[in-house]
Amino acid sequence: MRLENEKFGDLNHTGVRIPTELKAKIKAAAKQNQQSMNAEIIKRLDASFSYNNIEITDEELLVVLAERFKNINLREMKLGKRITPAK
Repeated sequence: MRLENEKFGDLNHTGVRIPTELKAKIKAAAKQNQQSMNAEIIKRLDASFSYNNIEITDEELLVVLAERFKNINLREMKLGKRITPAK
């Protein structure tokens, strides 16, 4: 991500071809996060490299996943069917 003291000259211009559907997702995420598409792309790319070095136990992962899925509104995902947790 761009640091406060980083100059514009330290950045590299890169042309990337992005499928239309992916671009729409990036645009929507950027709008939701109130930032530019460029900032959204950089944030996500930077985070993808950070995930490679995280050590987490299975129990910790389950807690994180449970919290994330608890907040998902299935209607917004437009799955067309209701998913219920296994008993």
